[in-house]
Amino acid sequence: MKIFEPAKCCPTGLCGVGPSTPI
Repeated sequence: MKIFEPAKCCPTGLCGVGPSTPI
């Protein structure tokens, strides 16, 4: 399970969801 940082979250604020989300 990867930890998503707030700065790396999508503009929508949904980490793990969206094209801008780091996988």
